[in-house]
Amino acid sequence: RRYRLGALLTNTYLTLGDNQIREYGFSVGVSFPWRNSQNLYTHTTFNVTYEYGIRGTTANDLIKENYHIITIGVTLHDFWFLKAKYD
Repeated sequence: RRYRLGALLTNTYLTLGDNQIREYGFSVGVSFPWRNSQNLYTHTTFNVTYEYGIRGTTANDLIKENYHIITIGVTLHDFWFLKAKYD
């Protein structure tokens, strides 16, 4: 298994009046290796990530947004689609 941890702090492209809209948050993730038919590990992984963030401000009657994102993905890192030349 591989674990990941990240953080973000950025000014978005939006400026409303004198207020620059900011975004900040953090993310955590884990990758699980795939085993092939011979029960050996390959470099292909299944990935799961959770992100929580806050965007905006309540100053000058603007809107502040809290968001949660869950991402599930697969990273293919092997020769899955090549035909073997020899047995």
